[in-house]
Amino acid sequence: MLEREVTETMAGIWQITRTPGLQVTVEGNNVGFWWVPKNTRVRLGHLTMPMFLTLAPVEIVAFIERELKRQGYDPRQWRNDFAAFKKNPFSSQN
Repeated sequence: MLEREVTETMAGIWQITRTPGLQVTVEGNNVGFWWVPKNTRVRLGHLTMPMFLTLAPVEIVAFIERELKRQGYDPRQWRNDFAAFKKNPFSSQN
């Protein structure tokens, strides 16, 4: 059950960002985020499992992007573009 929730949340995260080498590990009651550019492995931080499951994927992406900025990278280059999506998906039915 818990594995499914983590997988679904990570699927949401990967829909928002295309950060190459972004990995997640479950370490007891913590979810660790790692970035693996080329041959190095950089720990971006961790969230407790309850916090990870409570936050929306976009909030977790903001956390990851903040950590990437601290490493000196511009994470906006990896954000998926959602400009084609409308705010109201049912507006065409009005």
